Amino acid sequence: MLAATVSVLGIVAMPALGAHGVLGAAGLVAGSVVHCVGEGAFNPVSLTLRQTRTPPELLGRVSAVQRFLLWGAVALGSLLASATTAFAGLEATVWAGALGTVLCLPALLRRGIRGAALASAR
Repeated sequence: MLAATVSVLGIVAMPALGAHGVLGAAGLVAGSVVHCVGEGAFNPVSLTLRQTRTPPELLGRVSAVQRFLLWGAVALGSLLASATTAFAGLEATVWAGALGTVLCLPALLRRGIRGAALASAR
């Protein structure tokens, strides 16, 4: 949960620090670094959780569904981002993406996910 929050904070920092000039460029770099640190910690943890909590006979299916949803979201997000940029501009698109990313955090707060993570840690 902490790693995912750090990742999301990095994405939100990008538009929050400004979109213009030196401060905007510094915000983009700093936000990217923070996002990558959080993502770098979150990905192995989520993979380990999936592999330890999934029955062996279902692991291939779970991995396939996860990849399908992830790569499908990237394609749909790119299409949505291009449409939003065309209609509302780049700054609004970056804000929409940042705020949309925040929506992943409530899913991680579900009790079943936290319980599974704690059980795997033991």
